[in-house]
Amino acid sequence: MLKIAITGNIGTGKSLALNFFRKRGDAIFSSDEAIAEIYASDQRFFEKIKEFNPDFIDDDKVSKSKISLYLKDHPEFLPQLEDILYPILKQKRADLVAIAKAEDHKFMVFEIPLLFEKHADKEYDQIILLHADQELRWQRVKDRPNMTRQKFEFMNRRQTNYLDVINNANLVIDADQAPLKIENILSDYIQEITDEKGFPS
Repeated sequence: MLKIAITGNIGTGKSLALNFFRKRGDAIFSSDEAIAEIYASDQRFFEKIKEFNPDFIDDDKVSKSKISLYLKDHPEFLPQLEDILYPILKQKRADLVAIAKAEDHKFMVFEIPLLFEKHADKEYDQIILLHADQELRWQRVKDRPNMTRQKFEFMNRRQTNYLDVINNANLVIDADQAPLKIENILSDYIQEITDEKGFPS
């Protein structure tokens, strides 16, 4: 099974690219969806967050909005949060990989926003890197829940400039383009790999 990672800064269309593969019927892993599930229902995460700060709990669930507000004034908490979150996220990813292999998928596609920042790029066979103009990316994400310009800038600072990692990607997509054009690029890319590997179309 070929493992393909999709990465890029916030607002570059990683979800659009992942949904292309979802519609194809490929096995997928969305970091955003997995994190939402962890916040909503993972008991290990709940207990560790409650132990750190009970005020982060609302109606017996971890409040993502309260943690986001806390991080605005206490950015030093972020590494601690990641130390709690990432091992659970890694296990979720491993569980889905095992299922995909058992179901004999030829491709599994992962949306990994901090792929290079966490030095995880060597774990994947192919890397798709999306990039777009920063102001365009802001326009795409500004209406998301709890999104502010400050949060957007903070997330940008955490992510590597695509020019620094462009040579580590197998496919680089200018995501300023229309969604249909991006899907056509992805279609050509996956067909090329399918032919190269001798996979059935």
